[in-house]
Amino acid sequence: MESDQSLQDDLAAQEAAARTWQPELEGPRVGDKTPIDAITAEYAKADPIYVAKTMALPQTYTHYRPIKGDGSCGWRAIVFSYFELLIQQGSQELVQGEALRIRQLNDYLFNSGGYDPEMFMDFVDETLQLCKDIAENIHSPEIATAILETKFNDDSSMGLLYHFRILAASWMKGHREQYEAFIDMGVDQYVQTVLDPIDREIEEMGVVLLVEVLLKPVGFTLEIAYLDRSVLDQVNTHRFNDSNPGGPFMHLLYRPGHYDILYKPNTSQAIQVNRMSYEPTSFAPAPAASFPGTYEYNPLLMVPGIGGLGHFTTPMGQLGGSSLDFPASPQASWFSSPCVDPSPTPPTHPMPNPRTYATPQQDPLPALPPSSTAPVPSTQHEIRFSPYQYKEAMDANQWQEQSFQTSMFKNSHFNKAHYNNPDFTPEEYNPGTDDLCERSERPKKKGHGKQGRQSSEDSTDSKREK
Repeated sequence: MESDQSLQDDLAAQEAAARTWQPELEGPRVGDKTPIDAITAEYAKADPIYVAKTMALPQTYTHYRPIKGDGSCGWRAIVFSYFELLIQQGSQELVQGEALRIRQLNDYLFNSGGYDPEMFMDFVDETLQLCKDIAENIHSPEIATAILETKFNDDSSMGLLYHFRILAASWMKGHREQYEAFIDMGVDQYVQTVLDPIDREIEEMGVVLLVEVLLKPVGFTLEIAYLDRSVLDQVNTHRFNDSNPGGPFMHLLYRPGHYDILYKPNTSQAIQVNRMSYEPTSFAPAPAASFPGTYEYNPLLMVPGIGGLGHFTTPMGQLGGSSLDFPASPQASWFSSPCVDPSPTPPTHPMPNPRTYATPQQDPLPALPPSSTAPVPSTQHEIRFSPYQYKEAMDANQWQEQSFQTSMFKNSHFNKAHYNNPDFTPEEYNPGTDDLCERSERPKKKGHGKQGRQSSEDSTDSKREK
């Protein structure tokens, strides 16, 4: 009888020791990034189902971050990933906005959660200080990540995690009708036994609460990969807050009773962008040149076959700008510069009719009529050098080459109408001008003929008289 009682006492003592026993966990609370192959090697001799699933992990993920399994690994993994994702966004305004939102939730902790501000304000200060440190170093991701890792490996991180525990509990108390149907016990009892204890691992309901109060407002999506004994070749995945499928993602790996952080390959590549600063300049007319008269100089007239563009008289602007980062290529011009013959220095007094530059066009375009609003240049010479000089200035396109009317030139190969001329161009018959030479010669021939006939008639009459 006594032996049975002693046996029961021993079993009770062993059971109590088992309940209070805590394993001596080694390593940091949040470890460094480790290649995902380490998990594959860890399960190499395990159950074939785990072997198959862990061998498929490197196809989707590249690294994982081990989290210390001290009863708060799930809370720590989600909160750490939240701050790490804020750093990856690289926006100081976003971090400061999240700090302001977390500060405003203090009223929610007091009104809905029923927590005493004197109890939770120290934990809130830990969170806000971390947000401030991250915001100050947001443009240096390496420094900000080092600050985050140092914070979560410090003992003060337990107060920070408790802040998010009571945030989740207050959210549940504020939405009782939404969650009460999914738990067997009441909301208050669930908060006291599952959410408030600091050494109690997170459950799926706690994950949902953290997503609603922490991740969903900022647009972050949580995806958990479950490494379980389901008959599949790869891990099952489930997304929380799938309302923003294109938003930032955080990935967790769940093994029975434990959470780690997963990392997918970084798809964004650093793209080098070469920028050139250029300030548009207003195109001012070029300075006038000292060409005599009103002859319009057009560089397009030097190109064969583009004579019809002589009517474009738009002033040429100053090409390029002073803010170019590199000099213009000498081959950039599509037409060669005209040769300038040496000439004496023009007089210093202003010429009466300066020339205008024509804007070079890259594509041949049909001739356009001059605008009615354009100023009409003077067409009258101030000095008429001879009576044979034209009274009006002539445009280069309006000039027609004067053809020689001598018979010798007409029959030579210098005449464009001659078939031996390289630029053979048939002439059109013009009754008013082409027969000028013939008309001048015909009266002489007719005169000779009449004179001959008259002399013959006179001789005949003289013979008759005789």
